[in-house]
Amino acid sequence: MSTTHFVKVYGTILDSSIWYEKDATRLLWITMLAMADSTGYIEAATPGLAGRARISLEDCEEALRLFQSPDKHSKNQEHEGRRAEKVDRGWQLLNYQDYRDMRTEAQVKRAERQARWRAGKAEKERQRVDGVDAPVDGKKATVGDVDAQRGEGRGERGDPSPTTPPQLYKGDFNIFWKAYPKRTGGNPKGHAYNAYQARRKEGIEPDVILRGLHAYTAHHEREQTIGGSTVKQARYWLSPNYRGWELDWGSNLQEPMSDLGHDPDDFFRAPK
Repeated sequence: MSTTHFVKVYGTILDSSIWYEKDATRLLWITMLAMADSTGYIEAATPGLAGRARISLEDCEEALRLFQSPDKHSKNQEHEGRRAEKVDRGWQLLNYQDYRDMRTEAQVKRAERQARWRAGKAEKERQRVDGVDAPVDGKKATVGDVDAQRGEGRGERGDPSPTTPPQLYKGDFNIFWKAYPKRTGGNPKGHAYNAYQARRKEGIEPDVILRGLHAYTAHHEREQTIGGSTVKQARYWLSPNYRGWELDWGSNLQEPMSDLGHDPDDFFRAPK
């Protein structure tokens, strides 16, 4: 199992019901948070957990029974306050993604500033590429003017407009995007969304894509390459030439030659 995982632990854990349990229980909970992969899965037997937490097997079994039981005092009542469940070859932490997504007020503001900066940069680049600086009716053109003259919107090729409402990304794509492994370098969300929608229009079901993505993530977890450059951009992974959800990620990383040097529009076209 990779040891490069990390988890956010906020001071609010001190006010949680788990913190009122005995030392061995609290120690096991922190250990399981540290061992979990990006989806909250822990591949470990009970004796292995006890060894990692440096507690007795009896204390570990007692704590695991507690984690699987309803907790009326838990602040999060989804799953009736249960914290973990036994799955094949290990354990699944419930609501794990909620904890990973927790952000402080300062982090939220920083993310908003970064989003505005990226949107402005993308707009300037679009203006440069599309020649928006050319005058329209004696005044400087806007992106809307150029699209109106052409009789087209942005379509599948570009990122959604910076003014696109956030609701655009809700639904099954948002689940896919949250689960996609992090990488070094760019991974434009708009292009990924367009490629995802193109595959959905071809009849590829969300659960099929998600199962393939979980296998892809597990591959990079094994190789300890999460956050590296070998993680492909989501739009490439979803492209009809690559079809990452269909590949066998139990072996070495797949690199089809057909994915090299193709027309960028192929990411969004249906296969012929």
